[in-house]
Amino acid sequence: MNKEELKKYLEGMELEEGLRKVLFEIVDKAEAVNNTLLDTIADILDLQADFYDKSADLLDEEAEIYKTLAEDLNALPESPTK
Repeated sequence: MNKEELKKYLEGMELEEGLRKVLFEIVDKAEAVNNTLLDTIADILDLQADFYDKSADLLDEEAEIYKTLAEDLNALPESPTK
């Protein structure tokens, strides 16, 4: 696989535009497509996946907080009407 083929392969992935640009720069600056380059790209993609996993965990935690707040609000007694 040459650099252009690798870039075409990366284009087929659903990547954020900023990440795609960074990966293309790495490919362009590499001497050749070799295991070191492929491992570097794989490491970057693993880090991005970890970021999304952590983000999802944080969103789940935040959703639980809001769910609890809503339940607490629903449990409050109504004020008497005058």
